[in-house]
Amino acid sequence: MNQVYHYHFSIQTSQKVVSGMIKTDYAVMYGENYTELLNQIQEQLSVETGFCITSLSLLYIEDILE
Repeated sequence: MNQVYHYHFSIQTSQKVVSGMIKTDYAVMYGENYTELLNQIQEQLSVETGFCITSLSLLYIEDILE
């Protein structure tokens, strides 16, 4: 069984604040895969580098049966 983690996030760039939702196949832990999450958000929103996450909330975990 695999799990998919659904998150709501807000980021702040030098010009604006943006929020959205993202799903990952890993639990986000600062220092371990935090950089991977930043890269995913940057790719999803097409924002420049130099942004920071101002909030991150786990909404729910989805169990995927294979």
